[in-house]
Parts: sequence; C-alpha cells; structure tokens
Amino acid sequence: MSNWESSDAKLTPYENEKSSEKPNLMAFTRATMPTYRPHWHNEALAEMLDRVAAGNCRRLMVFMPPQHGKSELVSRRFPAFLLGKKPNLRLIAASHTIDWPSP
Repeated sequence: MSNWESSDAKLTPYENEKSSEKPNLMAFTRATMPTYRPHWHNEALAEMLDRVAAGNCRRLMVFMPPQHGKSELVSRRFPAFLLGKKPNLRLIAASHTIDWPSP
C-alpha cells in the first residue's frame, strides 16, 4: 500500500489535530504544506490572522523583514483558509511593488 493510500490520507486535514481545538491557520498550513517549519514569529502571525478570521481584529498591519514568511501565511495560506471556511466570502488581494525609473 502506497503512502497516499494509507488510512491517514483519508482523514480531513484537521482530523490529525487535537479534536478539542477549532481549525486554525497554522493547522491548515501544516496540513496543506507538510514541509512547513514555522518559527515563533510565524506562530504569532498565524494567531493574529486567526483573530482576523474570527472577527476579533478588524485591521491588521504586518511589518516583518523580507523572507520571514509574510507572503506564505498572509497572501497564500490565509485566503485559502478563509475561503475553505466560507466559500462565498468575497476577498480582495492587493500588493504593492514599485520600480523607480533610473535618473
């Protein structure tokens, strides 16, 4: 029997987590990206994003140095997590990058 045919593969992503806990962004991220290894600041960001998802935080600004996991959690996993919970949710994703012309 191959790995994907094992009984664990038939479980939903959250059934591997503690049954008493509600699904959260970090559990979703680990289930959808098994190679993801978060650091403490990723855990803290995921907790804040969970507060946003729950409606306990209406605005959140994220300031972190480059290559610290902002895009993975905020731009990739969080919208997918929200749409998985509420498929009819209307989301807008925007980003900003500017390339100044040379003088």
